[in-house]
Amino acid sequence: MARRRPADTIPRRGSDALNQQEAFRDELRAWLLANHPGREPAGDDAAFEFRRSWQRTLDQAGWAGVSWPKQYGGRGATLIEQAIFNQETVRARTPQAANVLGLAMGGPTVIAHGTEQQRRRYLRPILSAREIWCQGALHARVRASGRRSDRAR
Repeated sequence: MARRRPADTIPRRGSDALNQQEAFRDELRAWLLANHPGREPAGDDAAFEFRRSWQRTLDQAGWAGVSWPKQYGGRGATLIEQAIFNQETVRARTPQAANVLGLAMGGPTVIAHGTEQQRRRYLRPILSAREIWCQGALHARVRASGRRSDRAR
């Protein structure tokens, strides 16, 4: 059996993979053109509600969880399609979603390690921005109780 060279794995013009990527980009561009929410308003509260509304719009069209599996409300995009999504949303200058950490970290963690009950409970609210997830951290010298610890780690 002949060894495949790296160039043999790159989709060639007219190939099914490249055609699917071009179709994905065309669909996304058309959708962004038709649904772009405009400029983000000034002020923290107004900007947050604007981003939350934008995320709901993304979710209703299946774009909020672009990398998530379809069975959990995502689009099931390939890595290349995820890169295309990022390129096109930057090109179109769309706002960020309100729940970036939930979409990028919380949801994928629940998908990978959660029970079905946890997936049913958490994934829809993350996608729709009904619930906003964040990441907290404690300083290494502070215990969970909130008391300072001088013990070396």
